[in-house]
Amino acid sequence: ESYQQWPRHLRLAIFQDPASYNRPEIGSVELLGRAQALRALGHEDEALQLLRAVLLPPMENEHWLHVASLLKTLGDLDTAMEVVLDLMETSHESSEQASALLLEIGLAWQEIANPQQAAIALEAASRHIPRNEFAALAIAEYYANLGNESEALARYVDFQRHNPESEEAMGRINILLDKQGNSDYTIAIWREIAASNPEAALPHIQLGIHLEKTDDWRDAAAALQHGLDNAPHHVEARLR
Repeated sequence: ESYQQWPRHLRLAIFQDPASYNRPEIGSVELLGRAQALRALGHEDEALQLLRAVLLPPMENEHWLHVASLLKTLGDLDTAMEVVLDLMETSHESSEQASALLLEIGLAWQEIANPQQAAIALEAASRHIPRNEFAALAIAEYYANLGNESEALARYVDFQRHNPESEEAMGRINILLDKQGNSDYTIAIWREIAASNPEAALPHIQLGIHLEKTDDWRDAAAALQHGLDNAPHHVEARLR
């Protein structure tokens, strides 16, 4: 696209003093537009100076997140991720929102087939929102898509251990275990999850179902009854 066809406020970016870019009357959207123009014209150092000027303190964490979100929207995933990671290192006040944004950035990296950057973002997000179902399952699915099924299984199992009634994680675990075709290993996995959650229903019911497949009727009945005691109205357990 021709430089002369760009909007006037983008063309002005290369003529204005970068020191003036942190004036409060200039909105962050316009500032980011100018930075994007500088980058597109090959003035990457000036663009980075402008972005860092936008992020100079004093600034509320919410504004940092807004700028990072705009950077992601503009396609600058590198800078967006750097901003969020810096924020997460220096402040815990907005860790949940920052982690959610970092998850979005990781998924965006995944969409454009950059597994190295995706892994950095997703791993960092998972450390701050380890019990968020969408985040945990997205990260596990990321490893499954890479073909690293052992890591994916470990992620699903860890999430199931802390969220024992998650049917989504249960389904993914069973798919991966079925592919291995090792009934003893499958039973060991569900036995461990059930032991970690004596008051839950789903892990004990799953353990009972898999024990049935090996004709271990006594232990299967005990596991199913345990699950039924914890959830008297569980349809699958009542039908076994």
